[in-house]
Amino acid sequence: MIETLASSAAIAIENARLMEELRQQTANLRVRNEELDAYSHTVAHDLKNPLHLMLGYAEVLEAGDAAVSSEDGQQAVRSMIRIGTR
Repeated sequence: MIETLASSAAIAIENARLMEELRQQTANLRVRNEELDAYSHTVAHDLKNPLHLMLGYAEVLEAGDAAVSSEDGQQAVRSMIRIGTR
């Protein structure tokens, strides 16, 4: 009976250890997920500004406004290429 009780106690202790390890790993994963979320938010934010600039230049070119000179159009295209490359 003592052997059975000791065996049960050993299993319970091992289960408690494993549960604590699982809790720690879960906490670590939550921290990592928060870091990844913050990183993806930063990347998305950093991409939006250049894309908005490129879209603005493209819309001006698409409109074919007579007020936009050929030189201004070429400058807009160069800006789009520079921004896109960046």
